[in-house]
Amino acid sequence: MKNLLYIFIILSLSNCNNRKVMIPDNPVNKNETLIKKSNPFKINGIECYWEQSDTLTDEGRMDLIKLKDYKTKRILVNHVECCLKYGFDFNSPDNFMDVNFDGLKDFLIVSYGSMAMFELTNIYLFDNKTKQFEYSDLSDNGIEIDSVNRRLITSSTDSSPNGRNFEKTKTHYFDKFGKVKYTEVITEEDWDTIPIVYRTYEKIVNGKIVETKKDSVINTEK
Repeated sequence: MKNLLYIFIILSLSNCNNRKVMIPDNPVNKNETLIKKSNPFKINGIECYWEQSDTLTDEGRMDLIKLKDYKTKRILVNHVECCLKYGFDFNSPDNFMDVNFDGLKDFLIVSYGSMAMFELTNIYLFDNKTKQFEYSDLSDNGIEIDSVNRRLITSSTDSSPNGRNFEKTKTHYFDKFGKVKYTEVITEEDWDTIPIVYRTYEKIVNGKIVETKKDSVINTEK
């Protein structure tokens, strides 16, 4: 009787909250997927909807986020994500912003890391010719959209075990067609044990560095 009760408890727990009960002689290995869809809405003149597939695997949670054309079911965005800290809100106003100032909305989604320096703001620019959102190398750790001056300011930080720290800021300037005219990059480098900050300025036009400046300042906080 005790054996029967023990088996019943194990089977009950295996169905509770989709948890897996591992039995040494008969291991369980299942992937469960939950699909969610949003109500239809319009973006850039296209009626579309979100489709999110949440899969629990042995390695963790995996989210497949798709934006689809409501009429044709054509995929406009296809994003794979494993680091959604707060889930994905179909109705968030932060999902779509005009990043490159061409009058069309672009898609943004944040991949969270164990620390802020490991986070990534993924940017998908809308291509008005293909009517799809394309992943952009403008993606970075953090972003700021300056609509007044048609600038996208991105930033990232990094450090090494030997106490060397980096901070990089990129300022992208756009024309009225949504193309990057030029980019200014400022890299600041310092060491935990040295009270000096080394700065490098670069101006990039069409992917080529056309100007470079270097200087250093005393860090009075050390």
